[in-house]
Amino acid sequence: MKNQLVRLVLCLALCSLRTALYSEEPLKIERKFDLTVCAVFQNEAFYLKEWLEFHKLVGVQHFYLYNNLSSDNYLDILKPYIESGVVDLTDWPVQTYSEKDYLDNLQLPVYNHALNIAKETSEWIAFIDLDEFLFPVIHSNLIEMLKNYEDYAALSVNWQIYGTSQLDTLPEHCLIIESLIYKAETTYFRNMFIKMIVQPQFVKKINHPHYFEYLEGYYAIDSSRKPLPFKTCLQPVIIDIVRINHYWSGPLDLFLHQKLPRRKLWGINFSEEMLAILMKTLNQTKDDTILRFLPQLKEIFFNLHK
Repeated sequence: MKNQLVRLVLCLALCSLRTALYSEEPLKIERKFDLTVCAVFQNEAFYLKEWLEFHKLVGVQHFYLYNNLSSDNYLDILKPYIESGVVDLTDWPVQTYSEKDYLDNLQLPVYNHALNIAKETSEWIAFIDLDEFLFPVIHSNLIEMLKNYEDYAALSVNWQIYGTSQLDTLPEHCLIIESLIYKAETTYFRNMFIKMIVQPQFVKKINHPHYFEYLEGYYAIDSSRKPLPFKTCLQPVIIDIVRINHYWSGPLDLFLHQKLPRRKLWGINFSEEMLAILMKTLNQTKDDTILRFLPQLKEIFFNLHK
């Protein structure tokens, strides 16, 4: 009788182990961070410090950053954040020669690398770029906002694309978010693109930077809780709860001397006429929604600078 009881206990233990190994149900573990961010960058010191301080202000607790062959002063900026444990920096020295090459051999491998780390460390992780500033429109911070979406695998966020605001460079002692305040029209078709904030435990794999593959039974929603169709990059523009300010061009000097050359390397060329149309399109309307965070951000930023 005793031997039968032992065999029964062992059998149940083995069944439980097999279920844990082969089930798609995520393991219940306590994670260190409520919200982290993953980003890959190349020579984007212009954005870096303000981007970090802004996202810390709106609730991001940790950053997984991937350096792709930068030659600017990124390391000087990141050093205090690395030493304080706010940033994990990984070098990812892959040269890319086209948008597809960038996607297949840099961005997606980086995203999946960070995803696997975040499964153990993060309740939520956002995948954005350094020229994208993610923020809540109503709530005081992103963590508070995300409590409303805990039953879902992912939350999609539309961006708003900003132009140069007719600036060659940023005015002295001014930040990006207060200087670049003119954007394309809200419903501009490129503003239908979405980025994702996900609960990594429910994500199976990242096959595209704008949509992910989830465990069976899990899916993404927009901020109105409408489920997203599978494999969609574009969604109707909703920016009343959460949004991204996408400072795509930066001021004119940055655009001409950094962003355009990179696109030329990928074989993307703009004629003067195309550039004129683009600059007009991206500087159509004033939108300073983000400025509710400006006083606190300036105090933090310039105190650090001192």
